[in-house]
Amino acid sequence: MAARDLRAAALALRELDRVTTAVVAVQWIAAAYLAQTLLSSGVVAHSLSRFALVATASLCGPFTCFGVVRALHRLRSQRFQREHLLHCVQHDDLTGLPNRAAMQRRMAELIRRAGSADTSLHCMYVDLDGLRHANTLLGYRAGDELLQQIVARVANCLHPIDHFSRFGGDKFVVLLHRNVSRSELNALAECMVHTISRPHMIKNREFTTGVSIGISSYPGDGTSAESLVASAERAMYAVKRSGRDSYGHAEQSSEPVEARGRTLADKLQRALLNEELQLVYQPIYDCHGRIVAAEALARWHDATDGTISPNEFIPIAEETGLIVPLSTWVLRRACKQMCAWRRSGASIQRIAVNICVVQVAREDFVRTIEAILQESSLPPDCLELEVTEGALARDFATVKAHLQKLRDLGVRISIDDFGTGYSSFGRLRELNADALKIDRVFVQGVHDTNNGFAVLQALIDMAHTLNLSVVAEGVETPEQMEMLQSLRCNEMQGFLLARPQGPELIQRLLLAPEQQKSMCKADDGPGYLVPGFA
Repeated sequence: MAARDLRAAALALRELDRVTTAVVAVQWIAAAYLAQTLLSSGVVAHSLSRFALVATASLCGPFTCFGVVRALHRLRSQRFQREHLLHCVQHDDLTGLPNRAAMQRRMAELIRRAGSADTSLHCMYVDLDGLRHANTLLGYRAGDELLQQIVARVANCLHPIDHFSRFGGDKFVVLLHRNVSRSELNALAECMVHTISRPHMIKNREFTTGVSIGISSYPGDGTSAESLVASAERAMYAVKRSGRDSYGHAEQSSEPVEARGRTLADKLQRALLNEELQLVYQPIYDCHGRIVAAEALARWHDATDGTISPNEFIPIAEETGLIVPLSTWVLRRACKQMCAWRRSGASIQRIAVNICVVQVAREDFVRTIEAILQESSLPPDCLELEVTEGALARDFATVKAHLQKLRDLGVRISIDDFGTGYSSFGRLRELNADALKIDRVFVQGVHDTNNGFAVLQALIDMAHTLNLSVVAEGVETPEQMEMLQSLRCNEMQGFLLARPQGPELIQRLLLAPEQQKSMCKADDGPGYLVPGFA
């Protein structure tokens, strides 16, 4: 009996020893896990690692081990949450790229390195052209998809160590902290321009965007993050002014120009709000010398800068998004003026207004035209909308649908600046417009080369084949006018016939056609009418 009790006691002790060993093992595992977490989170230093391990082991009794493990999981989860929050603060949600704040910190760090090491630093300021148009035309979700496609394409052009960030909206910054030559910079910029300009498939539709890139280098173009980015931005705007879809390097001489551009943008916005702009009207004559229409043109006289050319403020309006409210303002004022002329008994068929590319593709474009016609009480057939040829290359299906709805209302549609864009003969035929305006470059070049006359004749014959009326712009010499008459051009406008005039002078011309010649000469030389034409 005693022997059996001893054997049972021995077995019990052996089992207790196994259990105790397991519990101790769990204690030490929990202690090691806790100590490692404390070390990785920076709570304790490596010099205290052994102490942390022993201390946590002594605290981890058999009844608290699993509670400690759960606490450690919570600590690690909180650390991951902090790291995720920090990533969100420093990166763009849509593209996953570092944001402006992260880029500025990175650039400041790279400038410090470049100052102490023999390594160059370059900044590329990338501005997308057409992204706002995509958002307006296709919706913001499609615009986001387009932006993500562009980011993926640009990333494929870059070296893995290059820093690519989203500066804001449709603007990006690329930092190159490596030794590259000017030709290598140009090659990279060309690669980016080419890959961004290729068509994108969005919602089963092709959509094209453009890009303008400005390049600055440390230390020649700036010694701080702000000055480097500002230099690259100025170079980018210089590219926009010269035609876009290209790149350019920073030049110190461009700083005053860009500063004036920003000042004019602010002034233009205030001028629109306060209705400080004016409209002038250039008469359009038929082949018998009668005024049949007038084109509305915006003019801006600033109190401090004086008269500002449309060639200067129209591109600024396009870059800043003010072109849509500007076009709407011109349209509304021109329709009201046309009604005033009609009430006075003046004989004029229509008023012509230029419509910007962005506006014609907007979803509310047709509704806006209908509302302006209704509030001004102008018959639709008295309004002519001039759409630039470049608009036909931007989502032709939408442009065609909008213009067809307006033609169904009775509004007249003409294609402006024809011959300078990218529209094809097929698209021109599909558009079903009313008139074609031949750009002044073809009119003024009719006598410059042997082919000038042939090109002009081909344009007019093509328009007549499509049952389009032809309006020639930029008629400045009697020889040009006689040539156009011989080619059966339907209508003409230009400084030879009359310069743009205020609404009162146009009304006097309309009411007293026999005074046209003398009045045009009297008003500060606005042009003259050739005898036999008036």
